[in-house]
Amino acid sequence: MGEKNADPEQLLLPAFGIYLETCHTSRQIMNVARAGVMARADDLDWLLHIDADELLWIERLKSSCARSFFQQLSDQGITHAMLFNDEVVPLTPNFDFKKRPKDPFHQRLHFKRNLLTFFNWQQNNAAQKWASERGVEFFIGYMCGKGAVNIQLWKKNFGENSPVLPQDVVAFAYDSLQPGNITIINENTQIQQPFISSKKIKISVLTNKARILHYVNSDFESMIKKLKGRKKFNLNNFDISNVSERRKKLFKVWQRNWARTEKIPNWRYYDKIWSIFSRMGKNNEFQQVLEFYVKAAVVQKGRQLDELMKHGVVYSTKEVFQFLSQIEKLFDKKKVNRTQIMIDIASGARFVHGGKGVKGKDENFTLHRCKVKAPHFFCEFENCCDFTTRPQFTFTKRLLGYKRYAKLQWWRPGIKWPQ
Repeated sequence: MGEKNADPEQLLLPAFGIYLETCHTSRQIMNVARAGVMARADDLDWLLHIDADELLWIERLKSSCARSFFQQLSDQGITHAMLFNDEVVPLTPNFDFKKRPKDPFHQRLHFKRNLLTFFNWQQNNAAQKWASERGVEFFIGYMCGKGAVNIQLWKKNFGENSPVLPQDVVAFAYDSLQPGNITIINENTQIQQPFISSKKIKISVLTNKARILHYVNSDFESMIKKLKGRKKFNLNNFDISNVSERRKKLFKVWQRNWARTEKIPNWRYYDKIWSIFSRMGKNNEFQQVLEFYVKAAVVQKGRQLDELMKHGVVYSTKEVFQFLSQIEKLFDKKKVNRTQIMIDIASGARFVHGGKGVKGKDENFTLHRCKVKAPHFFCEFENCCDFTTRPQFTFTKRLLGYKRYAKLQWWRPGIKWPQ
């Protein structure tokens, strides 16, 4: 499993192969591994795993912004980027802008900020109030963001034959040993990975300059379609009870490495809505399903929305809609080659301004790090150690070879956190 020149998909099979017939997450991980192979073959610079209901959003957006943004990361020697996600907030159950296309990118302008970026008690209290009043967690979907990997720098640092591998559905691994051993490492918290040089791995943690906008369950109609298409709603990933005996026998030699069952993000929300739909919705009686959807996901205009926005828990942006509108205006002109327009936008040959009418060059941005305590992590704000002490970074630090010095805290060997 540790061979550098091994087929990336073969390296992942011991952990995830048993679930390929029954688990969407396992198939995603394997597809990302294949995308990594294709990206290397095509000599691409960066690979980002992003879904159809997500949008990479970069401040001061214009057509070449993504290219210059990732180039700036490359110039600073960044091998991995962690882009945190914000989540859409419906203000109405279904799309209500009649003159706009019926899709979330045109219709939904409000987003919840990621809980991991809350740094004051008012924001935390507002999120807790949301959860207690609605009976579900603040985020409906995942909260850990998405990862990108610098393929060219990876090849330079680790050699042409070192495979680019996903660590899981949202992040990329740091060496070829990790994916197959991830379950073993999870089960035995004392297993130490070798410390990786910070010259080889540099992780940019991005919460402001760039983020993922997640349009999960953005309207009631699409939620109903999602429920209608299922015979049951499985709340688990890597659920061994769904695996056939034939499949278990086929992968038995790797049983110690099989990924263990884990709950999907905000499983209580999906458990409740599926329970109501199973009783009522299958007979096309959606009223109770709608009532729960509104209570759990929709924010009403007025005092409720104003309070959330005042604390910075929810924010509004028209820039996505305005940016798309600029592209649509180009398409509406007579005798235009739409394919060429999109190629020009993607290459940076044509600039399309966002809502703020951004002109000129994209803004440069500075990354900070604590060289002593957290040499691998580069953040958009100073004193980022305060951010990376959070337990959400524990497993990442573990895989980099950091040692435990206190509960949920992992840092460089020999480093003691100040009291």
